[in-house]
Amino acid sequence: MEPQKIDITIHDKSTPATEAPVIYRFEQHHLDDPLGTIDALLAGHTTFRDAAGEYETRLTRNQDVKFRAYLSARKFRAEGWTSPEDPNCLLTLSYGESPDVNMQLATLVEAGMRGSDSLAVSAQREIARILFERDANYRRRVKPIDLDCDKTYITTLAGVAKFKRSLDRPKDARVWLVCQAWHAPRCAANCADEGLRVVRGSFVDDFSPSDPQPWVRNWLAWVLKEGTK
Repeated sequence: MEPQKIDITIHDKSTPATEAPVIYRFEQHHLDDPLGTIDALLAGHTTFRDAAGEYETRLTRNQDVKFRAYLSARKFRAEGWTSPEDPNCLLTLSYGESPDVNMQLATLVEAGMRGSDSLAVSAQREIARILFERDANYRRRVKPIDLDCDKTYITTLAGVAKFKRSLDRPKDARVWLVCQAWHAPRCAANCADEGLRVVRGSFVDDFSPSDPQPWVRNWLAWVLKEGTK
C-alpha cells in the first residue's frame, strides 16, 4: 500500500526543485503518540528517515531546519490554564471546517456561559453555527465572527482582529481563549499581537481526521505547516 504523503516542498520558493527532499516516514502508532514521537524524532531522526511507514512527509532542507527548531522550542501545544483574574469576555476560534473539534469547542463555550451571565462571547462562524443550532437563544448573546463578503477563508489573526474591533473597550479586555490545543500557541500570540490580554485558556486536544483542510487532520500535518512558516 502506498503511504499517505504530506509534501510541503512546493511552499519553499527559495529552494531549487532539483534539490533532493528530506523524507520522514511514520506508522500509525507514531500518530497515536504525538509527544513520544516528537521526542524520538528529535533524539534520533534517522530512525524515521530509514524506515517504511504509512505516512511519508517531504520537506526541503531549509524547511527541515525550521521544523526541527520549531519542535525543539516545545511551543507547539498548550495546556489549559487559569489566572487570578476573572475574564470579562470569551473568544473561541474554530479548528477546521468539520464539526468534530468545533462541537467540542462549542461545549466548552456553553460551560463558560453557564458560569457567568455577564461574559461577552464571540465565536468564529463554524462554532457560532453549532451554538445557534443547539439553542436559538444563544443568538442574543454570542457574536459570530464571520468572513468578509469577498473572502472564502479567514486567518486566525484576522479573526482575532475582528474580535478586538467588536469590543467596546479592548484595553480593558480580559480574554478567555477557547480553541484547539495545538492551535492555541498561535491564537494566544495573535491576541498578544493585537494588544489583548489572555487570562484563561480552555483547549481541546483532538483533531479532525476527515476535514477539508488537510493540516487539521492530525498533529503531524499541523506541526509541519506551523513549523515551516
